[in-house]
Amino acid sequence: RGACSRCSAQRCVKYVKHTNEYHVKAAPGAGDGRVATHAHNDASLQNCSRCGCAAAEHEVDINADARARGNDLFEAARFDEAIVAYTRAISAYAGDAKSYSNRAACYLKRV
Repeated sequence: RGACSRCSAQRCVKYVKHTNEYHVKAAPGAGDGRVATHAHNDASLQNCSRCGCAAAEHEVDINADARARGNDLFEAARFDEAIVAYTRAISAYAGDAKSYSNRAACYLKRV
């Protein structure tokens, strides 16, 4: 959730990542296992809704990005991969309680 480096707009906090980067693999048993675009992703929205600059002009918050990827993996019941993503989020920002609790939920679901 980084600021825009092009226009230096301070209102761009909470911007996560480039829209076209948000992909997850299909859930186990979903058939062919192809990589699919996230269900909530609209590829036509390539510019920031706050400043209008291209997504590539924005910094990416590693913590929020890793936690979002972990959330998608958790939803797809890929708990081991989600644990890795949440651990990456924790290493980026150790004060994030959500990543710790989400990782703990993965360990509980794995059993």
